[in-house]
Amino acid sequence: MGKGSSALRPIGVGDTNLLMDLMAGATGPLHFLREFTKNGCEAIDRRGGAGTVLWDVDWQMLISTAGSVRRLSVIDDGVGMTADALLELIGNLFRSGKANGVQANFGCGAKIAGARFSPAGVEYRSWHHGTGHLICLHEQDGEWGLKALRPQLSGAARYVNPLDDSDRPRLLCDPPRDGTAVTFIGDDDTACTYDAPRDVIARAMWIRRYLNDRFFDLPADVSVLVREGVTPTDSHAEASERECPRAVGTRALLDANSCAAGRLQLQDATCHWWLLNERPRQTRRRLDAREWAAAGFSGVLYHGEIYDNPRATDGGYNRLSTLFRIRTGYERVVLLLDPAGTLTSDASRMTLQLDGDAIPWTRWGAEFARAMPDPIAQLQLSLLNGTDAESRRANVRQRWKKHASPIVARVSALVRLTRPVVPRDPQPPPRARPTAPLEDATAASPPALTELPVAATGPQLRYPTTLWLPADSAPTGLLEEQAARWGGTTDDVLTINPHFAPFRALLDELVDTFATVDAPDAEHVVAQMLREAWEASLVEALDVARRLTNDPDRLRKLTSPDALTMLMCNLSPTARELRRLIALRIGPMRRDAAQPATEAPVA
Repeated sequence: MGKGSSALRPIGVGDTNLLMDLMAGATGPLHFLREFTKNGCEAIDRRGGAGTVLWDVDWQMLISTAGSVRRLSVIDDGVGMTADALLELIGNLFRSGKANGVQANFGCGAKIAGARFSPAGVEYRSWHHGTGHLICLHEQDGEWGLKALRPQLSGAARYVNPLDDSDRPRLLCDPPRDGTAVTFIGDDDTACTYDAPRDVIARAMWIRRYLNDRFFDLPADVSVLVREGVTPTDSHAEASERECPRAVGTRALLDANSCAAGRLQLQDATCHWWLLNERPRQTRRRLDAREWAAAGFSGVLYHGEIYDNPRATDGGYNRLSTLFRIRTGYERVVLLLDPAGTLTSDASRMTLQLDGDAIPWTRWGAEFARAMPDPIAQLQLSLLNGTDAESRRANVRQRWKKHASPIVARVSALVRLTRPVVPRDPQPPPRARPTAPLEDATAASPPALTELPVAATGPQLRYPTTLWLPADSAPTGLLEEQAARWGGTTDDVLTINPHFAPFRALLDELVDTFATVDAPDAEHVVAQMLREAWEASLVEALDVARRLTNDPDRLRKLTSPDALTMLMCNLSPTARELRRLIALRIGPMRRDAAQPATEAPVA
């Protein structure tokens, strides 16, 4: 039945303001940047040829108010709009200069997002074939509509104000050309909309940061420029001649700041991946973070834009770690999925659906983990393994620095087991008996660990030279059934036995528990993490023992191979800690993995 059929009365909208409020609430606070940039690019495309979209300050308002009012504006040198087009497109929801549709233009995004950012009004100045007009979308008494700029007139003319060439912004002046300038008034006539809203990241370049993160690609023949750093003291014409930096989109920034990239074909999507360059986090990455994300993230590609890419602190890193099994180094990995099915967006341009269903992040993550690109897998292994001694030493020292006091409890069994027995004197002690110094192990037992002052555990960890015996050949002689041996203060070499029965048993248990196909080289990673924890316990025990006494004989007893072996037989703390840490690094335990038996008690 056609649109003109008298048998059907078209449905109306009872409360347009409620509809606008509901749709505005679904958009982000900066979503208007996307909408008006997109509109400017499309206006240039309809005109044909190259063009410019410029985010700028309203210089006429800035100069006329001596810098007291700085309003944000966006200008494009596209096809422009006539007075009738302004009334039709701005005065109606779901109207646009192109065909509307579920997978095309909605005709409401810019009006809705602009109204949320600037409830006091959004001014449109547009020139078409040399003739300019002004119209203002405005809220008054809770209702949205076109502001009566010439209330003395009747009909449509009261809402449109003619403009002359003196009203043109600089971009449309030299030479005079068609285009549109949109100015955002804000919450009231004195608001400053040029500065970043509250709680916005990268405040110094907030517009460029948003555009670079939102758009994967920007049209090659359109220069999207952003004038930054305009202050109230710049209220003179010369300041408007400063060069404006360009927003280039995510693809260009990824290609310029990555050491590896590629594509991985999934069941119903192509995963584009990048491995970002390694940079000092406190210098260059912090600077780059103002212009673009400069860190790992994931999202969906749709019409040259990036959807569903939460910030790192809002679940972005958690998605990479949990769903895509990138357990470490995820801050350097970028994944953008290009689905093969039919994508549709909601009216707010914030959420996507694939073939009518939610985006299948869990399934995509599992497929990616099973065929993880080699550079990303190798990055994880190099960070997880810690194969060199320097890496282990750095990790152990860092743990001591953060948790020196509770670490002392790890050697309580060692001190108790090696405490010398002081025989009772059958005769009552004489009154003038001197008190023996604490360091004299033959006259007084060492203090309990609970009495050891925290200062005694820091600040520096004394780290001996560590030597792990070869794993491919069992030792003979003194270390055949012992955990480790320390050469004393003179030699200061700690020799560790990887064939010690409790060590081997714990390693076998952990390897079996975490034998998952989704983790790259899980057995090797588990072995390296166990070595680090085992070495940390021994080094910490030696350090605390050396702080407890200065007596050489006492120290030899506290650090003898038998004492170290008895300490390492108490595996409960090490096992519990490792199960938690490994689960965070390479994935959850196997559901069918047998639970360990009762932890071995202290011998």
